[in-house]
This record gives sequence, structure tokens and C-alpha cells, in this order.
Amino acid sequence: MSLKSKKMNLDYIRTFAVLGQSRNMTEASRKLEVDTSYVSRHIKQLEANFNTKLVLLDSKSKEMKFTETGKYLYEKYEKIYNEIILVEKNYFQGVETNLFKVSLGVSFDLENILLKDKLRIFTDKFPNINIKINRDSLELLWKGLLQYSYDFILCKLQNSYHPYNDNVIVRSLFHSNYCFFYNPEKYHFSNIEDCSFVIPVSNTDERKVLNEYLKKNKLTFKRSYEINSFEQMLLYTKEGFGLGFALKETVEQESDLQIVELDCPCEVAIAYNKDNITPIVQELIDMY
Repeated sequence: MSLKSKKMNLDYIRTFAVLGQSRNMTEASRKLEVDTSYVSRHIKQLEANFNTKLVLLDSKSKEMKFTETGKYLYEKYEKIYNEIILVEKNYFQGVETNLFKVSLGVSFDLENILLKDKLRIFTDKFPNINIKINRDSLELLWKGLLQYSYDFILCKLQNSYHPYNDNVIVRSLFHSNYCFFYNPEKYHFSNIEDCSFVIPVSNTDERKVLNEYLKKNKLTFKRSYEINSFEQMLLYTKEGFGLGFALKETVEQESDLQIVELDCPCEVAIAYNKDNITPIVQELIDMY
């Protein structure tokens, strides 16, 4: 008999294996979390595919036994089913650590407010996952995402740059504003024209936004300290070197800093290739 025209469904294998382990239609449906009609339908479809009876049921007790063909298929299908269960278990427990890596990109100062707490929860659940984190400009993060260098990115989308693509899912997390900030105990602020600035280095997304803001409002600064990381910029601002510039959420929790509100909007988003997401990466993305 040829099975070339028959469509074999993994659900049939699963149902047949669980029924064989349970030896009871009601118990099998309970384990599968379905109605007994679902189990019965799958068995009938298998019997139609093989053109022979596979299962004999006692109408009163609902107990079952296999025919000779049913016994043969059960031995084969149970091995397949158990192998699938084992693969899934090993995958999510991270047994084969070399297979499980997450590579992600993050904008300038989003690491503290969006990433660290999520990573603690994720790595507690999956302790053997290798995680690679890279901070870069939006343009380079997006380029890396399109080249599949990153599983996903956490980024800030300004009005001047919306790099959408048909293959990429972009989901907004929240809207915010940039702000100036300073330490009032160590720095006197009265007129912005008289201030020194602790600013991101050239060619960063934040520096471009700052330059646009200064140009729009016809502002200049007499002195600047160009810093290449948010942590350093925060430190220098706390020490009273001048006004810092960053996303408002990143400095709100700093009780010793005063925020200067600006009309400088920003959208914070998560982005990933819809055709390149593994279950383990999806687990982390779903935390957002």
C-alpha cells in the first residue's frame, strides 16, 4: 500500500502515543486537554490513512487495546513523540549551551531602564544562555538587525529617522522626551546661554537630536565635555561639570539631579525580524 498521497499530521502521532500510554480515551483526552471527540477523530483519520483497524475499544469501560498493526505503530510513534518532548525540554532548559545564544543591540542609555531587570529574570529562568549585548547608534543597530547580526534591538526613533522595513516588526514601548539635567548642589543654573554642557560625542543619535534642538532654538554653549557613555555623562553631571542631555526616563530616578523639561519628543521601541525568531528569543521579547 502506498502512502504517498496521505498527509501525516504530527498531532495524530501525538494523540496516538498519548492514547497508547493512557490506554483510556478519557484519560488521553485529559492529558491532551481536549475533548474525547478530538482523540476519536484523530484515531479514525489514522485508520483511514492505513486502511486498517488500529484500536479496539470496550464500549462500556472505554478501555482499549491495539490490533497488531496498532501495536507496531504505537512502538514507532511513541519513540517519535518522546524524542519531540526531549528536544523541547532540552531546548528550554538550555542543556546544549552552544546552541543557545541571544544577540541584541541597544541604544545609548536604554540599557539601564529597559534591559538589565529583564535580563536578570531571563537568565534566572535560562541560566545557560549566552547573551551578547552591543550599544550603538540607531543606524548601525538597524543595519545589524537587517543583516541578522541581532535577534532584536531596543532603540529610540526620532522624527528624522524611521527605518521601517517589511520584514521587521517594530513595536512601540513608550513615548518620552529628552531633557537637560544637572546637580543643583554643585552647579548653578539660571540661563542656558551661560551653561557648560556634558554631552554625547559626535555622530551619536543623542548628539544629533541635541544639535537639532540647539539649532531650532538658536542656542549655543560656551563649553562642552564630550562623553562616550551615559554612565560617564551621568557621573560628570553629578560632579557639577554642567548640564547633561539624555532621555528623561534615564535620569528621573536620580534623586540628586534636577530635570529641565524640553519639547524634544522621542519614541522608544523594540524591533526584530519576524522570520528570524527562535522560541528562546521570543521568550525574552515577550517580556516587553
